This record gives sequence, C-alpha cells and structure tokens, in this order.
Amino acid sequence: MNGSAKGVLAAGMAVSWLLTGCGAGAATGEEEPAGPVAATGTPEATESEEQRAALVDGQATLSAADHPVLGLLLTDGGGNTLYLFTEDEGAGPTCVEECAALWEPLRTAAGTEAVPMTAEGVRPELVAAVPRLDGAPQVTYAEWPLYTYTGDAAPGEANGQGADGAWFALDVYGGTITIPAAAPQG
Repeated sequence: MNGSAKGVLAAGMAVSWLLTGCGAGAATGEEEPAGPVAATGTPEATESEEQRAALVDGQATLSAADHPVLGLLLTDGGGNTLYLFTEDEGAGPTCVEECAALWEPLRTAAGTEAVPMTAEGVRPELVAAVPRLDGAPQVTYAEWPLYTYTGDAAPGEANGQGADGAWFALDVYGGTITIPAAAPQG
C-alpha cells in the first residue's frame, strides 16, 4: 500500500473512530429493548457518516483484529466489529428499518462495481456484495451480509456479540464466533 493510500485509510479510520462515540438508542425513541428487533419493509436509502467513513473511494474496507476474548475477527476499515444476523441465512439482508438503525449494514457505494478492499488476514475470495431492498449493495463475507452495531462506542468493542442469540462476530475464515464477549465494564 503506498503512502497516500495509507493516509486516506488512516484518515477514514480516525473519522470513523470519532464518529462511533455516539451511543446506541432505540430508533423509535422508546426504551431500548434487551436486544435488536428485526423489522420488515424498505430501509432508508441514506448511509450514516460511519458507513461513509469506512469507504475509501467507494469501496468498503475489511480488516482483521485480534479481540482479547473473541480472538481474530472481522472488522471494517475503522476497526469496528462486523456482525452477521442469523435470520439472514439463505435469505439475504433481513435487518431493515428500526433494526438497520441499530445494526447498520456495511455498504459499498451505491452504483459502483467496486469489490471491497481487504487487509492482510482477510480472505478476499469470501468477499462479495448483495443488493438490499433499496437496491444499494451490502457487503457480504462467506455469504453473510455484514453489519456494525451502534452499541459499540469505539473500535475494538464487541457489545453486540450474542445479542438475542442471533448476532455474532465472524472469524476471518467466515465462521460464526459463538463464545460470549466479556461484559462491558463501567
């Protein structure tokens, strides 16, 4: 990777780190449930600042990070843990509306044919994209649509691990990490 590409990636990671400081609240304004609720319908076509920060020239970036409890797992370019939703198995993205406000889809720029960039440790042959109901592509890994969790306030957190028995981090081989993450402190 040349110096300018590293600079762009570092700037994107810094912006993502700064932007992920917002907490997770229920999308409906009600008290947040114990876990996410899957909804149906058409998702909003807009992407959050965090999602745009994880894009470099229209490409999502996938990386690997060593979590102290979960081991080597898949992250976005900003170091945010990526999750699969078990309801998506064989069905494509099913987390929409309120669910997608809490569990944000990892997207590539709409209208591009860009294949997500991968860092060392990530298997590029497992990376693809699938259209969401709004037509914008969502990044997949080992055929699982990928999401970030708004309850992860900083890169490296995995607060969504095991939520509702349906949300799990992925290892770099595309497997589901099912061990529970350590309880957040504080």
